Amino acid sequence: MNVFLVLNRVLRIAVLGLGLGALWMLWERRERARPLLDLYVVWEGVGYRVPPPLERTPVVVTRAITENVLQVKDTNGLAWNVGLAGLGGVFTDGQDPRWRSFALQTRSNLMVSLVGRSASLAIVSSQSNRTALGFLYVGTNSQNLAVDLVTDGRLRWLEDSTRMLPLREQALLRAADRRARGERLGLWRSTVASTDP
Repeated sequence: MNVFLVLNRVLRIAVLGLGLGALWMLWERRERARPLLDLYVVWEGVGYRVPPPLERTPVVVTRAITENVLQVKDTNGLAWNVGLAGLGGVFTDGQDPRWRSFALQTRSNLMVSLVGRSASLAIVSSQSNRTALGFLYVGTNSQNLAVDLVTDGRLRWLEDSTRMLPLREQALLRAADRRARGERLGLWRSTVASTDP
């Protein structure tokens, strides 16, 4: 009888040790689980539903008006001024030239990399004067431009304004925002140098 009590205690200690070891392994590899956690958080944010896919229209980028407003031409040759949905611009109060310079550099980067390129546009809302809010998709893999801008810390991610995106894109934006803030990139630096944002 005494042997069974000892074996019972040894077995309990072994199970407890295995459980603690498993928790420690999960904690050590928690960054690998971060994308799944992000996906769950955005799924919860949209009310545990999957947003329907956004209809995309082929366009050509003709110019960058500001750091978060682009002009595009649709297949009919009509020019549209499109605000990049889900992205907040750089706060410029006119007093600090570093922020104004940062916004101008972001605009210049968009001009160099996008003007003349084909893209697809998912319009979220539009007005009769051909102004709209939407998401621009560029590149061969048709990636949302917002992910690149948020990853580089160029523009602020507005979470509530991206609820209509597919869950995967929302999770990518969430991860990009966390990474940019954590690494203090672009807007998230304590001071933005006017020469190298």
